[in-house]
Parts: sequence; structure tokens; C-alpha cells
Amino acid sequence: MSSVPVSQATFGFNGFNESDLAKLNSMMAEVTKNLLPRQTAMFHRKIHLEVLKRVVMRTPVDTGRARGGWQSSVGHVGTGESSYEGRENASDPKAPRRAVGGPAAAHAVNQGVGASAAIQGYTMSYITNNVHYVKYLENGTSQQAPKGMVGVTLIEIGLWLKTNLARLGKK
Repeated sequence: MSSVPVSQATFGFNGFNESDLAKLNSMMAEVTKNLLPRQTAMFHRKIHLEVLKRVVMRTPVDTGRARGGWQSSVGHVGTGESSYEGRENASDPKAPRRAVGGPAAAHAVNQGVGASAAIQGYTMSYITNNVHYVKYLENGTSQQAPKGMVGVTLIEIGLWLKTNLARLGKK
């Protein structure tokens, strides 16, 4: 059986390339190779939700459309845009401010929690954002996220995996 691979969006990630993806997938394979399928599924859900939370919280906010546009899916790439319409502008008195990261973050993470329940041991999961301008945000066009969102997060997750592999005496 193979590990749960991470795939790259067509536009690439700021500071994270194909070689980095191969290394990340290799580390995930190393972590999961001796786990039971149920344990692998739990690990996969944990990584999926951690990546989602970090990417969502790094996504710059004007209206909240890009932040709320993150979608999780299992077994297929999400198509179309998220149902979140965006109402996070600071001048919008109707926008609730209770949730950490605002309603857009809550929408994206809640949808991801629901979708991640379908993750099995070696299924493929995806985190996508089909808002047309998200590729520009990833490439640093916003002062709120000059280093992007996805690339930075995947580098952090890779470092976390590497640290934990070393602690377990693997590689």
C-alpha cells in the first residue's frame, strides 16, 4: 500500500516545489508504513485538518471570499467554488465576529471536518480553493500574506514530520 500523497495545484506553491512534494509524500509514507489502516486514517485526518486550519488562517481577508473558499474533499478534487459568499469586511455591520478567524474560517474548517470523516486508511484527500484570484494570493500579492498560505504551511508540516521521524529513530 502507498502513503497518502499530497498533490500540487496547477499554479504551484510559493516556495514549495515538486521535489518538496515528493519529500513530503515520502515522509508521510515513512510515518504510516507500520500503522494499521485505522491508525493511518486517523493520522491522515489529523494532517488534513491541520493543513486546512493553517492555510485558512493564513488566507488574507477583505470580504472573506478567499478564506471561505477553501474546500475539503475525499477521493476527488473539489470543483466549483465554495458556497461561502463572503461578508467579512470590517465595514459590514452584519458580519459576526465571534469565531476565531471570522465566519469564513469557521465555514471552511467546519466543511473540512465533515469531509474528513470520509477519509479511510489510504484514500486521497484534497484541499482546494477555486476562487479565481487565490493563486495570486498564494504568490504573495497581499501584504497580509506576503509568503502565501499553502507553500508555507506545507513546509511547516514537512518540518514537523521530519522532527517526529527523527524522534522515533527513523531517518
